[in-house]
Amino acid sequence: MIKGDLLSGSEAAVLAAQLSSVRCTPMYPMIPQDDIVKKLSDLYSSQSDGKKTIEFFTLESPVAALSASIASEATGTRTFTVSTGPGLESMKELMYVASGMRLPLVMVNVSRSLSPTNIWNEHTDILSCRDTGWLIFITSNNQELLDTIIQAYKIAENKKVLLPVLVNMDAFLQSHTRENVFVPSERSISKFLPELNLPVGLNTSKPVSLNPPVKEEYMEFKAQQHIAMKNAEKIIRNVDDIWNKKFHRKYGLIERFHMEDAKYVIVVAGSAAEIAKTAVQELRAQNEKVGLLRPRVIRPWPKNDIREALKNVKKVAVVDQDIMPGTGGIRLWSIDRPETCIEDYGKKYYCCKLIWMYDTTGNLSSNGIKGSIHSCSFESCCCCFWHIPLA
Repeated sequence: MIKGDLLSGSEAAVLAAQLSSVRCTPMYPMIPQDDIVKKLSDLYSSQSDGKKTIEFFTLESPVAALSASIASEATGTRTFTVSTGPGLESMKELMYVASGMRLPLVMVNVSRSLSPTNIWNEHTDILSCRDTGWLIFITSNNQELLDTIIQAYKIAENKKVLLPVLVNMDAFLQSHTRENVFVPSERSISKFLPELNLPVGLNTSKPVSLNPPVKEEYMEFKAQQHIAMKNAEKIIRNVDDIWNKKFHRKYGLIERFHMEDAKYVIVVAGSAAEIAKTAVQELRAQNEKVGLLRPRVIRPWPKNDIREALKNVKKVAVVDQDIMPGTGGIRLWSIDRPETCIEDYGKKYYCCKLIWMYDTTGNLSSNGIKGSIHSCSFESCCCCFWHIPLA
């Protein structure tokens, strides 16, 4: 193990792809993932002619980039691509194709807002993909990002899974912010992650037809996808255990922070969790029994882990960086019996806002009446939904 330089999320993603022995990288640049594309281009250009180990392509659209990724992966070539916000939404049809064909490619999404036009971080893009048949991880820092991308290939390529993986990082807060990252050696990763060996793929010596039209077989295909997604939970745990033994870093499906005796818990995903931990520590210093739970894996949804973690908790605050207009935050509907108030996601004031919202929870109704809306602002990166479960 060596100590790497300070790495941005973009640099960590490229390094993870390189360590994973990725061979093909079809790309379409969009802000804020364009920095990854540039760094992959630099990596490709730095290779000597005749000794290139990574192929790099820039295509005319996000759809073309994912189409090329599907074709590449179908030949048994380990493939990596990236997307963000509007690009991810335009890829949606082909995301179903990739999972339907059971192709274990990995895509990094740099989460950003959709419309009105906004390049700042929000999770609506990544969470709108929750039913596409892809495994979904939301990372909170650049060390976890690098580790998760490498783990994602080992998980996806397991014969009991064979599904594509989305690994999310937050725009700018991760993608363009440098953090200290411990980088595994190429030798250690080559032992951890063997070469890709697809059971079925495109091969001119053994012609096959992939993704053919089906009739009554359709339900069988979907049932197999469903079983594979359920299998993934155990495989994720196993891979995480192996990683921990080799590199002494463990993530799990969820992260628990000061949860041992917590009566009040903040549920938050992504880089916001790193900031929320400061709020938890400050509240702990005031003798408040507050904890934090961070869902790292969104698909498969770790409902049993979350249920176990929250079983003795009095109140839960679900901080959603997304919205289903007319309904509320997306993650809210995965947590039982919530109440809601809305609060500004206030950039550098975020920690203070969390403490202020915690102080107001005692005034929220616990008899089934919704809490009042305290404020709502779209001037900052995104909105934050504060959900309190009924007593």
